[in-house]
Amino acid sequence: MMSRKKKVLEAYRAILAWMHRNRLQAGDKLPAQIPLGGELGICQGTLGAAMRFLVEDEVLIRKQKAGTVVRNLWPKNPHRRIWTA
Repeated sequence: MMSRKKKVLEAYRAILAWMHRNRLQAGDKLPAQIPLGGELGICQGTLGAAMRFLVEDEVLIRKQKAGTVVRNLWPKNPHRRIWTA
């Protein structure tokens, strides 16, 4: 069984890969969490935790009622930034 930390890291990387595949740029809005989680096959709790790390790493900006917007396509945290798109 996969640990929670590993699931969140995989979700983090899946979101980054999805952003690059869809050619999102700074200022672009992400879909709501439920449709995005369904598309990526990630449960809501894991997706939410991964998105919190993406906010922490200055990739996303989340605003209540305004949604989630891309801030930067490259994470600032070197321990989470190693990924393949």
